[in-house]
Amino acid sequence: MTALAASMMLAGCGSGTERATKAVARFDAAYAKRSYWVARLEINRALRLEDDVPEYWNRLGRVELALGHYLNAYTAYKNALMLDPRNIEAVQSVAELSFSGGSQDDALKYADQILATQPRNLRMLIVKGSVALDRKQHDEAREIARKMLAIDPTNEAATILLARVDYALGEQDKAIALLEDSLKSQGDTIPRLVALLDMYRARDDFAPIEATYQRLFRLRPDDADIALEYARNMYEYKRGDLAAPVLSRMLRAKADDPRIEQRVVDLWTSMGDVIDIDQLRGLATSAGPELRVTLGRLAIEQRRFADAIEIVSPIVGAGPVNPANVEARVVQAGALAGLGQLGRAKPLIDDILTFDRSNPNALLVRVRIKLAERKLDEALEDAQAIVAKTPQDSGGRIMLARVYAARGDPAMAETHYARALTEISGAFDALQAYVAWLQATGKGDRALDVVRMFTRQNVDMTAGWALRGRLCAAARDANCLQSVIVGLTRLRGTDKLRRDLQAELDKLPKPPPMAVTLTPDQGADDFAPAGTAVPPPPGGTR
Repeated sequence: MTALAASMMLAGCGSGTERATKAVARFDAAYAKRSYWVARLEINRALRLEDDVPEYWNRLGRVELALGHYLNAYTAYKNALMLDPRNIEAVQSVAELSFSGGSQDDALKYADQILATQPRNLRMLIVKGSVALDRKQHDEAREIARKMLAIDPTNEAATILLARVDYALGEQDKAIALLEDSLKSQGDTIPRLVALLDMYRARDDFAPIEATYQRLFRLRPDDADIALEYARNMYEYKRGDLAAPVLSRMLRAKADDPRIEQRVVDLWTSMGDVIDIDQLRGLATSAGPELRVTLGRLAIEQRRFADAIEIVSPIVGAGPVNPANVEARVVQAGALAGLGQLGRAKPLIDDILTFDRSNPNALLVRVRIKLAERKLDEALEDAQAIVAKTPQDSGGRIMLARVYAARGDPAMAETHYARALTEISGAFDALQAYVAWLQATGKGDRALDVVRMFTRQNVDMTAGWALRGRLCAAARDANCLQSVIVGLTRLRGTDKLRRDLQAELDKLPKPPPMAVTLTPDQGADDFAPAGTAVPPPPGGTR
């Protein structure tokens, strides 16, 4: 009996190994065909059967990298290292992933482990060079780049590293020329073009930025990431006329991928009033329902109510409210309310809320109607319901503050404006509404303090700096204007804004010379990471 049990156990073990081997073979076939999800499934099946084979973990790491799952890839390769500390593929991959993840000490440790026996290993040399550049050890980074080019004069990573070192040391023209020459001699490649694009964007140089994107499009005409980043850049430069045809072409090419349409929606929503509705009319004719609704909302934000109705009219339908047309009808009702046609807007909103009683967008429209009718208790109830349902929606917070203001309760109005800025990251619409309320209620002298705090916590938001600049100019505060210009130098697409603010600054008496680069109104904490809590300046100084 004991012999039989042992025999069965051995047979079971052999069977598991055989099944794992077959799963690995299926992985190899799927991976070769770039069927990465299938490959991932198969290698995980093999690991469930045998999790003590380092090469299986290497394979899992490879497919996770191919899928863009970098943390999963790191975990897989670390498991391989636990089983085999000398596993070259795992050591190299962990070094690279450690650098990408910000663990520079680990990156150097694993890179040095390989370089101790393979001093000409280009993959590990670029890891060391990149760490040196990040740490501003420019001489070391340059030496590593030159060593790599001595090993392989056409090495792309080394060329990019050397160019980045030159750029970091202020030799911008030299860095750009190095990349352009290498592209001319070796042909366009994505990594070099992306590095070149970064440099042109840092210089705020529109013409070569646009030209470099066109070179990227020639290499990857169907790449949605490039198209969306291009569109964002064009909007930042107020060139929506260039963004619209690229988005239209991408949406046609990716018509079967709903995620792409959602990414366009997210882009338009984030850009706000930068979007020119007229430039997108052609796109709207072939857009899906979600894009039309987003365009309609943007038109309402820009107070183009008739345009909003026209944009959504093909999808509102004639029958009852249903999931397919509910948001289009909300836009229609909101636009009618904006036009002052409350008699037409009210029954539409009533129908929508009968279908979906907690629809936050419909409740917002109803609050506007109730405010116009001075039914303030009902407006308050709806506004509170919106904030409870969607606490991260700044529109609801703004409306609640406006209701309290209409009820003659300025303390509660200010509380909710301030909470919107504190609790919702980057809520520029709430900032605008708060500033407008402060100015309308005779508290405009506090507006600049509020905007200054916002730019401290949202250092990469051009709109916040622009508003701060307008307030500085209105206050004729030279130091304040100077600090805004400094803040904008790190943001691309701000060259015209900086010139305009400099023109305002030139009209003012020059402030006294300062011993530091940052102005008294600014301080180093103006450049704290986004989301960092920064205490108000002592004494209420701007």
